[in-house]
Amino acid sequence: MSRSDAESPANRADAGHPSSGAGAEHAERVLMRAFVLFRLGGLVQIGVAVVTAGTRQPHSLAVVSLAAVITAESLCLVALAVRRRRVPPAALIALDVCLCVAGLFVGAVLARRQDAHSWGYFMYPYSLLTSVGIGLRLRPGLSLACGTGLLMGGYIGSALTMLGDPVWNVIPNSLTYACNIAIAAIVAHTLRRDGRNLDRLSTRLAHEESRRAREQERARQARLLHDRILQTLETLVRDERRLDGVLRDRLVAETGWLRAFVRDGEAEPCDDLEEALRLLVEEKTLAGLRVELHTEQLRTAAPGLPPPSVATVEAIVGAAREALTNVQKHAAVDRAVVRAELTDGEYLVTVLDHGRGFVPDASAAGTGIRESIEARMAEAGGSGTVESGLGDGTYVELRLHATAPSTGDGGTGRRRAGPDQR
Repeated sequence: MSRSDAESPANRADAGHPSSGAGAEHAERVLMRAFVLFRLGGLVQIGVAVVTAGTRQPHSLAVVSLAAVITAESLCLVALAVRRRRVPPAALIALDVCLCVAGLFVGAVLARRQDAHSWGYFMYPYSLLTSVGIGLRLRPGLSLACGTGLLMGGYIGSALTMLGDPVWNVIPNSLTYACNIAIAAIVAHTLRRDGRNLDRLSTRLAHEESRRAREQERARQARLLHDRILQTLETLVRDERRLDGVLRDRLVAETGWLRAFVRDGEAEPCDDLEEALRLLVEEKTLAGLRVELHTEQLRTAAPGLPPPSVATVEAIVGAAREALTNVQKHAAVDRAVVRAELTDGEYLVTVLDHGRGFVPDASAAGTGIRESIEARMAEAGGSGTVESGLGDGTYVELRLHATAPSTGDGGTGRRRAGPDQR
């Protein structure tokens, strides 16, 4: 098992508290070290018992065999814990408890009665030390109580029936298991809780630091916009001699938007198509274009329909903005009509002007129309068409299904209208 496997969510989950933070991982490593040390301490007990008393037992070969089995099982758990850098899974701890209980009975059968409180009955001190693993892994509740009860019952049963130990001695001895397991469980719970709290605090601090960094970057960009672009625009606006009325009105509108952006940041995404079109009309009115807006049908077509997505609104409004910008620049009129409808589950927004028009295929407008209107609507899953002719005005039609997919930018569809030319 690789280290990445050992630290996978599936392995973290068997702790009962899945967490991937540094604090939680450190807590698990500390508990793993405690598990390994207590387990090795139990093996020392077995080694001393075999050396000092194992050969004097009537069944010395069986005693050594029992010690070998218990040692092999413990070393496997120790190796697994070191490899995973955490206490072995609860299922293996449960199997370990069963093996300890069986070892208590087998050890009692092999030990002489006079060795019940000596090194000859090595399973008792060994199981006391290794019982700490139950508290380190099993979750407080029924599983922990069952593990504790099984181990205590195994000792009581073996000591009373096999070794003839008196009840007044067996019961206090058995309570040592409960004390060891309870203390280990309290320590494990405290360490894991503190580790999770540390991770939550670290996450909050990281988010706060990220927020401060974004604010600092935005402040830096705002200073650049103010010191370089905004001041230049305001200087041009004040110099009335160099600007005609339409251009000056356009600069006034764009300067106002830029100053609001510098002061407040970009506006929140909008999912109200009618409101977004109204704000667009206000923007263009400030720039000197009189726009007649008709959105009554949006309110009556399907009152129960959920609002459009932000991506839908921004795609339609962005294309409509470019259409109105083209009216200002090239139509030689100061009026336009915008109409918005919802029919058959499809949003339809049209922009009409009675200006001088153009021939789309033969005009330099082709690139601007394709990028600013047709491509924008196509990216949103809709369509944009432009009909025009010399002297016939221009008609722009924008269609987008009410449940059109997002534009691939997280569902917000945030895309600023650029200065595309017609």
